[in-house]
Amino acid sequence: MGKKSIAVIVFIVVTIGFLYGFVTYNRQLREMLDKEISPQVVVMPDETEKPQPPVTETPPISEQDTEETEEEEEETSELVVIPYIIGLHKEDAVKALEDRNLVPEIHLEYVEGVEKEYVFYQRPPRNQEVPAGTTVSFSVSRGPYGSSDTETKVMMPIVMGKTRAQAEKVLVETGLLVKIRESYSSEVVKGNVISSDTAAGKEVRKGSTVIITVSLGKEPVEKVMVPDVTGRARSEAVSLLESAGLTVRITEAYSDTVPEGMVMAQNPGAVLVEPGTTVNLTISKGKESEPDLEEPEEPADPADPEDPGTPING
Repeated sequence: MGKKSIAVIVFIVVTIGFLYGFVTYNRQLREMLDKEISPQVVVMPDETEKPQPPVTETPPISEQDTEETEEEEEETSELVVIPYIIGLHKEDAVKALEDRNLVPEIHLEYVEGVEKEYVFYQRPPRNQEVPAGTTVSFSVSRGPYGSSDTETKVMMPIVMGKTRAQAEKVLVETGLLVKIRESYSSEVVKGNVISSDTAAGKEVRKGSTVIITVSLGKEPVEKVMVPDVTGRARSEAVSLLESAGLTVRITEAYSDTVPEGMVMAQNPGAVLVEPGTTVNLTISKGKESEPDLEEPEEPADPADPEDPGTPING
C-alpha cells in the first residue's frame, strides 16, 4: 500500500468524524430551542419597608417624678470645695471627703518620713470647686521603704526633763518620729522637755509620731511704769498705783515740811517694773508735837500749919 492510499484513508476518517460531530451538535441545539422555558418570578423584599419595633406604652410622668428629677439635677450640679487632707489619718481623710459628698480613692505607698496610715498627697488639690460626687484620690503612707505591713511595737522612752536634742536622739533611735511644740513655762528650764503626748513606758507602733513640748522659759511680761505719787494725798496715791497693777505698802513718819496724810517718799520711783511689784510709800504724820515742860513741885515746909505732922498721944 502506498503513501497516497494511507493519506486518502486518513482524510476520509477525519471528514466522517467532523460531519458526525456537526450533525450531533445541530440536533442538540434544536432540542434546546424547542423546549418551553417557564419564567420564574422572584419577589424581592421592599427595602423601604423595614420591620418596625414593638410598640411599648410609656407611663405618664407624674408631678412627683418631675420634682424628683429636678432635685437630682440640682444635686448633680452642686459645687463643693475640696478640703485639705494632707497630714490627716486615713480614716479622718475619708470622713472629711464624705462629709462634703466627695468620693475618696485611697492609694497605699511606701514613703520615707511620713507616719504610717497618714495622707501625704491628694489630687485634686484643696480649695478647688468641683461637682458633688467627684472622686478625690489621695496617697497614704505604708511606712518607709522595705518596712513590713506587720506592726512592730516599741517602748516609749522617758523624755521629760531632757534637752530637746537629747529627746529627739532617743526617740529616733527607738524608731519613732518626732514633732516639736513649744510653750512657756515658769518651772522648766528653757530648751528642756515639759511633756509628751505619749506616756513613758507605753507600747506604741514603730514609726508612729510622738509630740513633745519644749520649754521657752518664763513667759515675758509686759512691764508697767510706776507713777510718781510723791506730794499726793494718801488715798489718791494708793488709787493710782493699784490702777497700774502695783501693790502698795504704807509706812508713816513725822515731817516738818510735808503736811499730814501726804506722800513724803516712794520706792521704787518712776521706772518700768513687772505688774504686781510692791511700791513702798512713806506717808507724813505731820510735825511731831513737843512735850509739855511741868515745873517741879516745891517740898512742903515742916512748920506749915496745914501739915498735920505726927499725931501726939496724951
